[in-house]
Amino acid sequence: MKKIFILIVTLLTNITFGNNWYVSTSSSGNASGNSWTNKVALSSFNWSQVQPGDVVFIDGGSSGLTYTTNLIPTKSGTSGNPITITRGVDAGHDGIPTFTTTGYRSGYFSTDYVIVQYLEFTSTGGSGFEVVEIDGDYITFQYNTVLAPRLKCIRMDANNGCKILHNILDTGTSNPSGASPDGIWLGNNGRNLEIAYTNLFFSFQSQNVSVLQNNTRPVMQMMLYC
Repeated sequence: MKKIFILIVTLLTNITFGNNWYVSTSSSGNASGNSWTNKVALSSFNWSQVQPGDVVFIDGGSSGLTYTTNLIPTKSGTSGNPITITRGVDAGHDGIPTFTTTGYRSGYFSTDYVIVQYLEFTSTGGSGFEVVEIDGDYITFQYNTVLAPRLKCIRMDANNGCKILHNILDTGTSNPSGASPDGIWLGNNGRNLEIAYTNLFFSFQSQNVSVLQNNTRPVMQMMLYC
C-alpha cells in the first residue's frame, strides 16, 4: 500500500494544473485574458504567456462567433501536460467558434503536445491549398469541423504521434478544373500517426486520405465516407 501511495504521489507531481485563458474576437475589461470579463482579443493574445497544462478557451458567443484572425498557437505543451485549445464551456460563450480566411490555412499548428477541439475551420480560398496545416508533433485534433470547398481539409507534414479523431471533414460537392482536394493529405516522413474513430468525410473525391510514399502508413479505423 505504501508503494502504491508513493507511486500515485510521484505521478501527480508530474502533472501540472494550469491556468485558463479566455480569448474572443475583441477584448474587454483589462484584457488580461484571465476571465470572460477580462477576455482578450485573439489578434492581440500573447501566446508566450501560455504554459504546459494551460487551457485556452475560445469564445463562441451564445450562437457562434466568426474569427478572421488565423489560429496559430506558438507555444508547446509537454508529454504529460499538453496545451488545450477548445471552445468556451460557459453559458453565453459556448457557441461554435469559426476560423475563416479568404486565402488558406485558417488554422496552423506547428508546436508540440497541443490538443485542438470543438472548433470550426473554413476558407474561401482557391483550389489546391489546405484549410488546416499540422506540422508539430503529438498534436491531437479532435471533434472539429473543417469546411474546405475545393481545398484540402488537413495537411500534415513530418509529424510524429499525431491523432486525427472524431472530426467532420467536408471538401465540397463539385470538382473544379485543377483542384485536388483531400480530406487529409499526409506528406513525407510522417510517423506513428493515428487517423481513426469515426472521422466523417463529405467529399466528391474517392481519395479522402492521400498518403505519400515516405509516410509511415497510419492506423485507420472506423472511417465513415459520404
